[in-house]
Amino acid sequence: MSTKQKLADENFKISGNWVSQPKKLKERIHNKSKSIVKVFRGIWIVTLLLSVFLWQCRKDDFTGEIKFICPEVISTDPANGASDVLLNKLISATFNEAMDGLTINTTTFTLKQGSTFIPGTVSYSGVVAVFTPGVNLAANTAYTATITKGAKDLVNSSMVEDYVWTFTTGSAPSVVSTDPANGASGVPLGKVVSVLFSKPMGIASINSGTFLLTQGVTPVPGVVTYSGNTAMFTPTSSFSANTVYTGTITTGAKDVLGNAIMSNYVWSFNTGTLPLVITTDPVNNAVNVSLTKIITATFSKPMDATTLNSTTFTIKQGLNVVAGTVTYFGNIVTFTPSAPLLPSTLYSATITSDAKDITGNKLPANYIWSFTTGNLPLVISTDPINEAVNVDRNKVISATFNKVMDISSINSTNFTVKKGGVAIAGSVTYLGMKGSFTPTTILDPNTVYTCTLTTGI
Repeated sequence: MSTKQKLADENFKISGNWVSQPKKLKERIHNKSKSIVKVFRGIWIVTLLLSVFLWQCRKDDFTGEIKFICPEVISTDPANGASDVLLNKLISATFNEAMDGLTINTTTFTLKQGSTFIPGTVSYSGVVAVFTPGVNLAANTAYTATITKGAKDLVNSSMVEDYVWTFTTGSAPSVVSTDPANGASGVPLGKVVSVLFSKPMGIASINSGTFLLTQGVTPVPGVVTYSGNTAMFTPTSSFSANTVYTGTITTGAKDVLGNAIMSNYVWSFNTGTLPLVITTDPVNNAVNVSLTKIITATFSKPMDATTLNSTTFTIKQGLNVVAGTVTYFGNIVTFTPSAPLLPSTLYSATITSDAKDITGNKLPANYIWSFTTGNLPLVISTDPINEAVNVDRNKVISATFNKVMDISSINSTNFTVKKGGVAIAGSVTYLGMKGSFTPTTILDPNTVYTCTLTTGI
């Protein structure tokens, strides 16, 4: 039955006469029509709302772009809860569908350390948004990243809720110590420079580009090696004496995770002076050197005694090496010949450049000097002469030498007069080049006396 027929039937029930009550019937029909319109209007509104609901985006539980699915963050780098994150890390978020790049910005993609916003720039490509911090992240620090609901896809659908994740940075490597230390002086000229790091480093990042050594603005050539936590710079040639050098570890040096040192590490040191021979005894070109002479050399600074020996300190007569013993005390090295030197002979002394000071610096070159020994002292005449007869009993016995003698060696021990096997009493004097023996009493008559000058003179 149609709606119109139902209305007519109901009108007859009410009035009993359609014709006799036209006015009332019309009113009843009008009111009923309004009710029907209201019903249809309600159905239309519900239908419209349902269609809107059906056409809205829905959050999915899987990846991949599907029509009417809300935009979502499906992965991040670093991941939520990550630790030991690089300090120069770029933070990225990947969406499940292409986004409106204009809505991916520093307002919708933020990074915080606590409540403090980290400055940076945001870029977007494909389905990936990237936050690039303006400065390196702090070490051992927790950060929070957020993608807000302001991020929309290409059909202007927003994320259902803000996406928030956290991560913690790792520790930055640092220089613990250097050898030589900053400000060190007297550094050996052959020094290998080393740096100790706080943690294992990426060996590929420790090289001549990240470990530098300069003298002023001039790079020092050398080889960089790495072992354990230590980097070493071995100069190609020895350092210059009394010179300041500067070492630098750049921020290109990274640990095994890729964390770089926070800033360039710079230190300097000063090399020491070279050891020098400042005096010798005998001096260079000396003559009339004693045959029992102990040869010495004095250095400008304390030396390494282990480097002063019969190999580094030699005495030669021609090509013949003189046997002897080498000792060192204070700043003086001593060569004691095993036997007296030959008279009237030229000798050469050499201290080689292998002699080092206590810091390891060598002599700049071999130090060589020479000297000539004197002739032997000889008795050239006596008074009385040998085997003289009729000698005056008050005679003062004397001996004349060929050269000036050591007066202390002219004494009653080295100058004796005997009658038979018995030494007679007397006093010994020396003047000029003559030694004299004056008997305490007059000599006996017709008696043989024997005079002796020992090699102690």
